[in-house]
Amino acid sequence: TVTLTRKAVKRVVKRTKKEVKMLDPVILKAIIVAIGISILAGILGCFVIWNKMAYFGDAVSHSSLLGIALGLLFTINVDFAILGTCAIFGVALVWLKNNQKLSTDSILGILAHSSLAIGMLIISLTQNKEIDVHHFLFGDILQVSDLNLLVILASSAIIAILIALKWQSLCLTTICRDIAKAEGVSLFKMDLLMILLLSIFVAISIKIFGILLVTSMLIIPSASARQIASSPKSMAIFSVIFAALSCVAGIFLAISYQIDSGPVIVVSSVVVLAVVSVISSLRA
Repeated sequence: TVTLTRKAVKRVVKRTKKEVKMLDPVILKAIIVAIGISILAGILGCFVIWNKMAYFGDAVSHSSLLGIALGLLFTINVDFAILGTCAIFGVALVWLKNNQKLSTDSILGILAHSSLAIGMLIISLTQNKEIDVHHFLFGDILQVSDLNLLVILASSAIIAILIALKWQSLCLTTICRDIAKAEGVSLFKMDLLMILLLSIFVAISIKIFGILLVTSMLIIPSASARQIASSPKSMAIFSVIFAALSCVAGIFLAISYQIDSGPVIVVSSVVVLAVVSVISSLRA
């Protein structure tokens, strides 16, 4: 009996070691994705807070469901369908904002809920059982493919370079649009650039944070950074750090407790916000 027990223990240990080895590449890829997506979330999130565009993130994430539905309907890659839909949504918003008498929040509400309704209708009619809607709603960074990894890293590099080149113009547009216009800055181009960048972020983040939670990663880390930052650049840096910290912590918690990573990452960012708030209040 003792011999059988020892053999059973050895088998369990060997199996556990094999599982850990199998998980290593997955964890490493998830951490790389977390760092890449944190750069985007941290930098873009600052502009979301400065420009009070939180509702825009929700609207674009809702429109991504239409992209999923169109991908199913026309049997094309869902990721590219989401990216295309979000980009078109962003361009449509800029055009309507400059050519219609409706307020921005009204336009966002119309576009978001109409695209959400159409997307749900198409998904219901197609009845495709191969698509995990739960995965798109809440996300899972541990199931990100190699293609997603490459897209996220490339997007992070491109967006970081674009923002670095246009940093002064974007900040000036945020601070005072009249001064920016007087300085020769094209407000339309800056609005279009920012909305397209946010659309790209939402599109590539759906599988990580989910449709319902993606906007939180734009807002919460940046809100944490705002409490301790002394300048726009320092706020962007702190925001990236807090986003990365939340993502990495969420990854290991999700693995440890075998739960969806998207909600855990958001909860981790809320915890970071609470800690930073306490520290900030004690320093005041």
